[in-house]
Amino acid sequence: MLSESHRVDLSKYLSEAVSGGYIDLRYQRESSWQLALREESFENIKGEEEFITCRAAQHGYGVASSTKADEGSIRSIIALAQKLSRLQKESVNLAPVDIEYGRRRHLCAKVFEEDEAATLLTQIRSELKEKLGSSYARSEIVISHSIIRSHLVTCEGTDVYEEVPLTDIVIYLASRGFRTGYASSIVGGLGGFEVFASKDWGKIIEELAVRAVNQLQTTLLPPLLRGRHLKVVLNEEAAGALAHEVAHLLESRAWVNKMMGLDIAEDVKVVDDPTLPTGYGSFAWDCEGVSGRRKVLLSRDEVKGLHTRLTTSDGREAGNARGERTLPTPSMSNIFFASSDWRFDEMIQDMRSGIYAEGVVRADIDLSDGTFELIPEIAYLVEDKELKKPIRWLRLRGELTTILKRIDAVGRVVRLRPNFEKGSRISEGGPFIRVNGLQCG
Repeated sequence: MLSESHRVDLSKYLSEAVSGGYIDLRYQRESSWQLALREESFENIKGEEEFITCRAAQHGYGVASSTKADEGSIRSIIALAQKLSRLQKESVNLAPVDIEYGRRRHLCAKVFEEDEAATLLTQIRSELKEKLGSSYARSEIVISHSIIRSHLVTCEGTDVYEEVPLTDIVIYLASRGFRTGYASSIVGGLGGFEVFASKDWGKIIEELAVRAVNQLQTTLLPPLLRGRHLKVVLNEEAAGALAHEVAHLLESRAWVNKMMGLDIAEDVKVVDDPTLPTGYGSFAWDCEGVSGRRKVLLSRDEVKGLHTRLTTSDGREAGNARGERTLPTPSMSNIFFASSDWRFDEMIQDMRSGIYAEGVVRADIDLSDGTFELIPEIAYLVEDKELKKPIRWLRLRGELTTILKRIDAVGRVVRLRPNFEKGSRISEGGPFIRVNGLQCG
């Protein structure tokens, strides 16, 4: 199989280079287009990038890459990757996997037209201005569209080509009053302009406007509540951030073992699924050419890790390798909490007091002890079963295994948002979830 849009016979170069051990060769080309509407400018940026990467494991692991795809550069990186591999003192073992051969093109159902995209941007800004009125300060709205073509061949016989179109829109909104408020939203997935067709733009714009205006009314968490453990409802974005950090822990076998037998509710499930038809992190084959498949990473009944051929002895556990120009590392694709049957209003009405957290400013986890911390864009006090005061600069903390055991309500509808993890495109999300006890400060 020859690389689409670049007639390089990768198999020929690979067959000439094989001299014991493992070796693969990848050609990748990404065409990108971005349209950005800011207060002062309307910008149209196009670009294209290509590279060839060779990875060899004749002793240790050696990786070499070049942005030139001519004959001399290809032979050079093959020789360099093999040399680097032989310089390593410790050998690596790759788990045996099925040989894959195939061609997958994910077609755009609707061609991405610049005029149509520009119209969408101006309409969104116009509606945001109308919603906020005199509270409108500024906005920045960016549509991005990329087509990624990737061809991988290995000395074992795997030969796979995949073409992936990705489209997303990022909206930043600022409001003004006695202080500045802000709100953001990211929408996108696999496909062309049709990615936006199924979105409820009225709801998205309304949520952004409400969040930005409410930011102007925020106060700090009352002193008597600081440091206390309160019931907290996380919206879909915040739930996705929690799922993201769960996946980080499950990249480590030590944490997989720690989570075995965790006493969690029956409807709590964390799923990684690269096969979603419109997922921003979807792929047919991972970066080692292993077929992608849905995995329930965490549930009451099972715990699974994210693995590459390097991190497992069982090839059936592989399929989560990411990193086209580096050593393959285990990482998520489309990561989310599975849905259950609670409605958002039921969660709020079922609690006398607590917190509702919306959006994500920052989320991270301490891999040494599993402490999770989330700063939402905005939060609200829940009093007498109703949303009350908006809160700013809230920090939510807890040990992750404890948080998982305290999830007592899971919503009905999963919503995913695009993100990046170590340079790879992913998506994260979930339904609304409620945690019966997070430290608030």
